[in-house]
Amino acid sequence: MAQKSETIKNMFVRVYDLEGNKIAKGRIAFINDSVIGLKRSSKVYQSFFMRNIGLIKTKKSGGHNVFKGALIGAGLGLVHGLANRESDDEVGMLSFSFSKSDYVIMDVTAGASLGAVAGGISTIFKNSDIFIINGDLDQWQLFKAFVINGI
Repeated sequence: MAQKSETIKNMFVRVYDLEGNKIAKGRIAFINDSVIGLKRSSKVYQSFFMRNIGLIKTKKSGGHNVFKGALIGAGLGLVHGLANRESDDEVGMLSFSFSKSDYVIMDVTAGASLGAVAGGISTIFKNSDIFIINGDLDQWQLFKAFVINGI
């Protein structure tokens, strides 16, 4: 029984209305035969009737992975740039002079770019589920079974 409530508590969904517009996103707080309740923060709850729901997508969007990858890459680039560069290095056969802050900026930019690419690639393996509800009780029951039983 504890596993079922844990499954519900940790599932992130995006809810779309009958016209295909996103109307809410958050973690499922509760679900019953006609209503889903989403928790956005510790105190904000939203409820939606099944008859008004067109589509439900599980997991976060692909842009979330790209953004998260860029942030992680930028952070790693910052650490690398601060830790490993001396100022006034010569680059190859050319005699350019870069300051330490120039190296930090280049490393942060490169890290963010590579992180964004890695995040984009990870969206291929995301395996989000899409449930077309369109106010139909039978489709709602399938989604509800997925949430509660993980099937």
